[in-house]
Amino acid sequence: MITFEEAQAIAFQSLEALGTEMIPFDSALYRVLAENIITKEFFPPFDKSAMDGYACRKEDLSEPMEVIETIPAGTKPIYSIGKNQCAKIMTGAMIPDGADTVIIKEKVQIWDENHIIFNDVFSSTNICYKGEDAEEGEVMLVKGTKLEAQHLAVLATLGQIRIMVYKLPRIGVLVTGSELVEPHETLRDTQIRNSNAYSILNQLKQERFHATYYGIVSDQYQLTTDQLLHSIKNNEVLIMSGAVSVGDFDFVPQILKENGFEILFHGLHMKPGKRLLFAKKDKKWVIGLPGNPVSTFVQMQEFAIPFLYKLMGCIALKPPIFLSLDHVLERKNGDKKEFIPVQINASGKVNKVAYNGSGNIQALIAADGLMEFPMGKNRLEENERVRFISF
Repeated sequence: MITFEEAQAIAFQSLEALGTEMIPFDSALYRVLAENIITKEFFPPFDKSAMDGYACRKEDLSEPMEVIETIPAGTKPIYSIGKNQCAKIMTGAMIPDGADTVIIKEKVQIWDENHIIFNDVFSSTNICYKGEDAEEGEVMLVKGTKLEAQHLAVLATLGQIRIMVYKLPRIGVLVTGSELVEPHETLRDTQIRNSNAYSILNQLKQERFHATYYGIVSDQYQLTTDQLLHSIKNNEVLIMSGAVSVGDFDFVPQILKENGFEILFHGLHMKPGKRLLFAKKDKKWVIGLPGNPVSTFVQMQEFAIPFLYKLMGCIALKPPIFLSLDHVLERKNGDKKEFIPVQINASGKVNKVAYNGSGNIQALIAADGLMEFPMGKNRLEENERVRFISF
């Protein structure tokens, strides 16, 4: 048994690059940049007004000023601003020569038909200056960035319509268990419906990963061998659920060893998901998830998805979120890191939801996410800060 942090470090050290490809920027949500994005121009490209108001000279604010033109956004000013002159200007419009200030229209009094006067105390120029957001040649997005909506908006601003990203890993999903049937099938006495495959597939889909589902394989050694090898053949990563523990029908570790895979770890000081397995052969990886539904869900969230992003060259995973615990929480044994389904209440604190263990997938419906009960602790106090993982 090793800690989760040790397991993650081992997995990340096993990574090898998958290659790169050029894609349109508007197809790049949740992809990982394989190049630095450098500006080819200044942003903003000219001095522009931050407000609707009047562009003028600061030194003239105590006098009536003649309005000499109106400057809409997207229109170049016609006139320069001279003594006791101003131009009515819209947000985003170019500042005319001679002006060094924009006074907002709410702070202006109409003096006569062609004149206004400032009727407040000066506080800000209300000008966005050329290059204040970014200068030409500046690195705007760094290689290894996971691209989200705000990054795509920056790419659009830069006119960077094609970008180099790391290739997506090809992922296979395989579920083991003679007791399992698919959701559309009628249950017999000893059977249960397969939920793990759909948990895995949809957790992947939420992160824009594409996966091939290879179905259920029964607990027979040769069948499991054949289907495992078939499933990994055309994929870099195989995610399996079940047959990785220590029971008589948990064949996967032995099958992997017999077929040249190195098992880098198998077992964590963690609950749920203690029997997580991770193996590698050349540029292929197998993630073996325990068969209990909450174990599968948690290890996908905590281990598999971060691993896939690191495999794609992501330099920084999401930073942890810490929230306060609403009540004292105790447990009998503190020898493992434990994840517990919780809700966030109206005060922004976390409460444990009703939860009967790693087979109780229904508990996740009432939860907003998971909280971490750190290894080595048996008791958490009210208002103690705990790590929160949102779904």
